[in-house]
Amino acid sequence: MEAYSLSRQRTVPYLIKAYFKNNIFMIEYTHHYFGGSYEYMENIIITNNKLVYEKYKDSYEIVYNEEYTYLDVLEYVRNKIHEGHILATHPLSGSIKPNETPYKTVMISKNKKGTVDFDSLSIIESSIATAKKFMENKPTPKWTESILDDFRVIDLSLIENVINKLI
Repeated sequence: MEAYSLSRQRTVPYLIKAYFKNNIFMIEYTHHYFGGSYEYMENIIITNNKLVYEKYKDSYEIVYNEEYTYLDVLEYVRNKIHEGHILATHPLSGSIKPNETPYKTVMISKNKKGTVDFDSLSIIESSIATAKKFMENKPTPKWTESILDDFRVIDLSLIENVINKLI
């Protein structure tokens, strides 16, 4: 599946906030454009969430590993950025803290840029540092399967909203 993205990313264009309000799950997203023009771009999804994998395995290239931790996903994304890929979604999207959920989904460009995109690298390095700080202060709890299912659904909802906006 294809998507449109910014050719010059001063920041990641899709930032998402998810929260509960009056027992209703709410999702907000905004676009931050700092110059550049639209260019055609296909994307890869990196996730440790089986719901994301099941939903998008036939329409997107997906790197899925259920054994990955939240931090493993971010570090995998960082390695891909070093290879020339560009962030298409923010690694810390949503309002759930990195030490609260074990699930993370990030989208990157399928095509590699000729060089490292330093904006993407800066964002992912900062995200990794933030995630480590939260996890060192308070490790992710051992949640029940029911709560884990809720976190899977929230993570899926975050990427669904981005993908629906891109289509």
